[in-house]
Order: sequence, then C-alpha cells, then structure tokens
Amino acid sequence: RSSTTPTSMAVRSRWVPSATRASSRGGGELLYELIDIAPALHLRSLRDGRRAIRHPVPPSFSSHMHNSIHPLFVESLGGWLGIGHTHYSDGDQVALEAIEGEWLERHSSEYQYGGSYRHAFFLLNESTLRMERHSRDLCFSSVEDLRRHPLSRNGTRPLCEGVQFVMNALLTEDGSSVQLPYGVQDCESAILTLPIDFVDSELLEFRVVEPR
Repeated sequence: RSSTTPTSMAVRSRWVPSATRASSRGGGELLYELIDIAPALHLRSLRDGRRAIRHPVPPSFSSHMHNSIHPLFVESLGGWLGIGHTHYSDGDQVALEAIEGEWLERHSSEYQYGGSYRHAFFLLNESTLRMERHSRDLCFSSVEDLRRHPLSRNGTRPLCEGVQFVMNALLTEDGSSVQLPYGVQDCESAILTLPIDFVDSELLEFRVVEPR
C-alpha cells in the first residue's frame, strides 16, 4: 500500500476505545485517537497529545451521535467506515406511588438506561479523516419480529428492538460484505451482514459538500 493510504486508525468514543492511523505529508504515519464524532470530529495524536485535528460534521448528521466501533478501512469505498449510535428515550426513573394503601414502584420506562437506539453509518476520508458521507439514523429489524412476521405480511415493516448496540465491524474474507456483531436488549447478540455495495448505494446516501 502506498504511503498516502492509512494502515490503521486510532479512535475512541466516550464508551468504546478504538484506533486509526493516517499518513503524514512526509511519508510517515501518524496514529490518531478519535475522541468524538459529534457535534464535531475530534482526533488527537497518540504520539503528541498536543497535536489535535478537529473537523466539522454536516448539520444533517445527528449532534448526539457517539462512536460505536473501530473504524474499518474499506478499499472499495476509499475510506474509513464508521458507525455511531444514539438513543431517543430516557432511562428508567423509579418513583413510589401510594395505591390502595400500598406503596408501589412506578417506572417511567421499560429500559433502565434508555431505549429507541438508532445507528448511523459514516465514511471518513482515507487521509484527511474528514467525514465525506453518512447515512440517515436507522435501526435494525428485530430478529424475533422477523421470525414471527415475515416481510411478506401485508407490506408491514418489521419492528426494531428498543436496545441495539453495534460493537464491531469485520470485513468478510473476500471483502464483499461487512459483518456487524451487535447486542440485543442487553441480553442477546446477533450478527448483521451487509454487502459493501448496499452500504455504498443505499446507506451512505448523504454526501458532504465542503464550503468553498
């Protein structure tokens, strides 16, 4: 691989440590740590903590996204494929309520730490590490719901679990697909396999236009 192509990236989010390397103009490689993906991309050199890169992200990318995975270099996409996550419902709040002379717990949510999780795919430039493309917020169809109600049922869309959390991304051996292991309801796991062509043509639909 040429000196202008990164070989690994160092990236870390609030929860998930990960890593990425970008090439310097002098032909060497610089290892960076990705601190945040929103409301701005924030990368810091692991060799020199004072050296940092900040890139704006487009307004169309949710400002509440957190990094989920170690970015994956996909040669056919020409950049680093990343995934972020957020959730839209708050965690459970428990209050005591007197009902017919008894104190009973009243829960505000069925999810202890929040639910309605959504993910977003994004692509970073292979050398500048700027965000070039991203998807809209999305969730994965519930495996259980798909088993009970196949897609053919009256054209109805399957439901999503309230808690979904992607933890990794792996390329298949032939490089044609990406596999995404993810947690389901904090008690099960599943693997979603997506063709890279599908990620390219259907998911990364928003292209970032740099201001002149």
